[in-house]
Amino acid sequence: FHSWYIDVMTKMSWKNMFIMMTVQKIIPMMIITYTFVKSNKMMLFIVTAMNVLISSMMILNQTSMKKIMTISSINQM
Repeated sequence: FHSWYIDVMTKMSWKNMFIMMTVQKIIPMMIITYTFVKSNKMMLFIVTAMNVLISSMMILNQTSMKKIMTISSINQM
């Protein structure tokens, strides 16, 4: 699911990469705040747990610092 994001981020400059990693968290946080927290906490937990597991497995074999930072950013979403 996030493989396109990793490819895009590794081709960006460090400055643009950090801006993108910050901006891409704003809309999901707004959606979570207004939707999931009020209605379905179990669904939020399942989505979060799956995201943490998948991104943790993806980071194990990485040697590129940009890829590590990108996967870590995905994990923090």
